[in-house]
Amino acid sequence: MSFLEILMVVGIIGSLGVVALPQLAAVQENYRLDALAREVSGNLSNARILAVTENADHRIKVSGTTTYVREEQGTNTWIVEDTFEMPDGLTIGTTGAIAEFESRGNASTTATFVITNPNGLTANVVVETSGRSHVQ
Repeated sequence: MSFLEILMVVGIIGSLGVVALPQLAAVQENYRLDALAREVSGNLSNARILAVTENADHRIKVSGTTTYVREEQGTNTWIVEDTFEMPDGLTIGTTGAIAEFESRGNASTTATFVITNPNGLTANVVVETSGRSHVQ
């Protein structure tokens, strides 16, 4: 193999890399969105488990476009127990109500948390009245 052939192969591989790189970045954003949606679902499940084990209502509510909190019901007030920050570029919102879990593990109302990435793609985390949460 001559030096010229090696340069041509390196050039072709480089050209393919330039074409594929933007697509790989988009795929990475999609995986990041999916991973964060599963993390939110896990935090909802954790709030449900805490409601049952502590025999006290717990809830997850969106407190800003980039934060949400887990709260426990105290005497006549809700106490913030944990605050969760969204990674750069991702936002969270909700359609409907706050996800509030009762001491039997069920949710008082249904809720949907909508996570959006910088490309405008969304993932929904749905909380059913049974207390189960899943990613759509």
